[in-house]
Amino acid sequence: MELDGRRLRDGSTLETDVCIVGSGPAGITLAREFLRFSCDAVMLESGGFRAERGIQKLNEGDTVGDAYAGLQHTRHRQVAGSANIWNTPVGRKLGAKYVPLDPWDFQQCEDVPHSGWPLDYPHLRPFYERAQEICGLGPLAYEGMDWFVGQESGPSLDGHLSQRVYQFGLGRPFTSTYLKEIRESANVRLVHHSTAVRLETEAGGRRIVGLSVGTLSGRRFRVRARWILLAAGAIENARLLLLSEGPGGDALGNQHDWVGRCFMEHPRDYALTLVLRSPDLFHSLACYDARPRPSGSIVGGRMALDQATVLSAGLPNASVSLLPREAARPSLFRLPRRLLACPHSSGRQGRRGGYGWSRMKEPSRWFDGFKLIVNLEQRPHVENRVALSRAMDPLGVP
Repeated sequence: MELDGRRLRDGSTLETDVCIVGSGPAGITLAREFLRFSCDAVMLESGGFRAERGIQKLNEGDTVGDAYAGLQHTRHRQVAGSANIWNTPVGRKLGAKYVPLDPWDFQQCEDVPHSGWPLDYPHLRPFYERAQEICGLGPLAYEGMDWFVGQESGPSLDGHLSQRVYQFGLGRPFTSTYLKEIRESANVRLVHHSTAVRLETEAGGRRIVGLSVGTLSGRRFRVRARWILLAAGAIENARLLLLSEGPGGDALGNQHDWVGRCFMEHPRDYALTLVLRSPDLFHSLACYDARPRPSGSIVGGRMALDQATVLSAGLPNASVSLLPREAARPSLFRLPRRLLACPHSSGRQGRRGGYGWSRMKEPSRWFDGFKLIVNLEQRPHVENRVALSRAMDPLGVP
């Protein structure tokens, strides 16, 4: 079932058992859990069924300090959320890259303040296994040896590196299959074009009873629920709590000033290049391309720090992806016409330096090496934070 918040009566109230804020992959996964039960659920989505410029402007914000891709480019407001922008035409449509946390990511490091998790990998494993199935992936297997054998496993890595993989998955389960289930359900209402602007509380901020909701058309309404689940992403979840009043006048849940702190991303370094001395090395490194496996899964290799290195040296986790570097070409006016023809169609995206290069007939014609993309984990740091500004968005919200 679906409702358009712009058509609800101004000042009206929706009553429900459960309200889910956000209809991205997390929100849709939660909503599907309620399809089996008799309880009523509402799933709020800020956007509609297509990307709308006015809605995306609600993602605007300021970045202070180190350079960052920006709040506009890293988030997406639309029914099914960021899954809508996973289906990018990279060689073949690959979608999102998946990888779970490593078991040692949860451990406390004595030299790193605020490190360590209140749970461990064995606790999460059954949920990871469920997530693999929901996302349309293969088994919960991310070691290179789980996917590659013999020569296709590439050169051996000595010292501090081990070979792992990413799995790739399309957004289609969320943008189509699961969304259709929800839209056809009798007990889950998808309410789109409806932005949660504040959590409503009673008993001096000690009990959450509902949500204030706004639309760009100017209408306001409320959702009253016994349970409210925030599935709007790390930035928007923190923003919503900071907008809402808790006990003693503090932001909701923020009595200890931790809401929005220790924000983390994946800093990337592009400074290193691997130059190949022999064209044959392209074929030996094919495992680092995104490639379909006999099981139907699509995986791409990566070099990762091994457990002993991370723990003994006290390092944050890191891994390296390899993408081909396009070779410098002589002037087009001097090239014979036959050399200007495109390579085999399956490698056109690979020719531009993305995934798909290993399916080209002669990658050494187009590339002279690899760009090494280093993905780093961040340390928890209290000054990396989400905070409210004095500027207001089109809904009148900081």
